[in-house]
Amino acid sequence: MKRSCPRLKVLILVFLAIALCAKALQAIPWPLQRDLTTRSIGNTYGEYQNYSGTPYLHPGLDVLVPARTPVYAVESGYVKAVLTISADLHWRVAIGDSPGTEQCDGWLYAHLEQTSIPVLPGDYVEEGDYLGRIVQWPVADFHHIHFVKIRNSGQPWQSDWEFIANPLDELEGTLDLNPPVVEDCYPEYKFAFFKNGTHDYFPPGSPVSGDVDIIARVGDHINNTIWLMSPYTVAYEIYNDTMTTGLIHSLTFTGQLFWTQNVNVIFQDDAQFDTRGDYNQRIFYHIITNTDGDSVVEASDTAGCWHTMDFDDGEYWVKVFVADRDGFDGGSYDVIDSLLVEVVNEICDCTDFCDLNLDGGINPIDVVCIVNFVYRQLDARQQIPNCPGDNGDWNCDGAVNPLDVVLYVNFVYHSIGSGPCDPCAP
Repeated sequence: MKRSCPRLKVLILVFLAIALCAKALQAIPWPLQRDLTTRSIGNTYGEYQNYSGTPYLHPGLDVLVPARTPVYAVESGYVKAVLTISADLHWRVAIGDSPGTEQCDGWLYAHLEQTSIPVLPGDYVEEGDYLGRIVQWPVADFHHIHFVKIRNSGQPWQSDWEFIANPLDELEGTLDLNPPVVEDCYPEYKFAFFKNGTHDYFPPGSPVSGDVDIIARVGDHINNTIWLMSPYTVAYEIYNDTMTTGLIHSLTFTGQLFWTQNVNVIFQDDAQFDTRGDYNQRIFYHIITNTDGDSVVEASDTAGCWHTMDFDDGEYWVKVFVADRDGFDGGSYDVIDSLLVEVVNEICDCTDFCDLNLDGGINPIDVVCIVNFVYRQLDARQQIPNCPGDNGDWNCDGAVNPLDVVLYVNFVYHSIGSGPCDPCAP
């Protein structure tokens, strides 16, 4: 292994400990009929959704049931809110664990018939008390309760609560009959690769170089064959016989969810990889390299990538691990898929292309030629792109010197387009 990552290993161990502790919490009952051994889920926590042109991360668990199914409190507590966020389909009850105005945790039960709700803000309810009936949803066979753990303060609560936990981490067990799936991003190619922070894709089967992001098309069904969702957890590893990244935790849909923010941190959505999450189509292109090793989706996670410059040129296996909540236990995964990828990070031989005036040598006149070209092509007020090398040592001779300047300026020259004499052209 070329570079060890002790901090990453610690993060992975911490994550596994958190997951095991979450599983060890005292389970709460499902907010529905108690004698079912399987539950059909239509949307899960953190899943990509886009119904009206603005994507978001689904802030809860949608449990599919017949319309007018009764709903019951999963824990005793105080009614903090009875309200709707959008007309008759979106009435909801929030029950917190404290009677006062201070911040506390609670559970949200959404999509109830308004006339069936028997409680008011301030009421105390016991576990198992009736809270109302499921409203009839306009989409066939998608009648459901939207259930999630929340946090807020005040009395009564407004609908600006935080979403703090995946209900699957605390609900009593249910048999999940459907393992996750890993589908092809391209025909016969499981994964897609692109330059970090861009939409510039490497052609399928071609070598990769530089800082690389990886897309995996993964999903899961939970006791239904219609509604595909995001899986509970995803990880990856890149390795060959001599080098490895180790197992890197990409994402687990648990903990606090910033549901209107950072959708593009974990889901790619462009003309080539069009993530979809609505009633007609479910396609999830997860950017598995956008991670810092924890389970909170943050804007800073986009800095995560595969630093191929840290690896020798050659072939590497990219392996993706996926699990649903029922199958994840201390780092075990339901589904593992892989793809062989070649890394090529050859530094250009300066003697082949830096003699811009073709006089047989590399000298200051060549630098003047290329700087003049770059100056004419770029607005002088714009920032020149940063050198992708760690320290500017482009020819890897152990020092930063004028030859590195020539190499870097030539890189800029080539990246903005061919001039009258393009030294990088075949």
